[in-house]
Amino acid sequence: MSVNEIIALSGRASLRIDLNTDRYSGAAFNYFPGNWKGWGWISGSIYNPDSEPVRLTCKINDHRHDISGYRYEDRFNRSLFIKPGWNHIQVPMEDVENAPIDRKMDLEHITEFNLFAISLPAPRTLYLDNLTFGP
Repeated sequence: MSVNEIIALSGRASLRIDLNTDRYSGAAFNYFPGNWKGWGWISGSIYNPDSEPVRLTCKINDHRHDISGYRYEDRFNRSLFIKPGWNHIQVPMEDVENAPIDRKMDLEHITEFNLFAISLPAPRTLYLDNLTFGP
């Protein structure tokens, strides 16, 4: 990841995300705020400069997920189909909270927020801008 000052939808810069052909390639927001309680949604805009769409996965998990075996069914996972140009993505917090199969996500203790691709046939670059929480 790097700051890009050429492509931006809002403000002066965006976050450049270079994806490679590894099994999992993307961005892990390790220093993102961990308390999501009280927000209605998280949203952002993703720019795809290529003529071909790319599929990303949005993964969100909490501390309980981290200490209980990292089960796929115990976190939020959503596929995002990123078409050429700007794509606006909005995830309702209710969807995040209700994602684990047998419990509620602890929105006060979010530990991971990731955007990644799986086994791309060729490297790709995307740009993330205006990542925000809303009411």
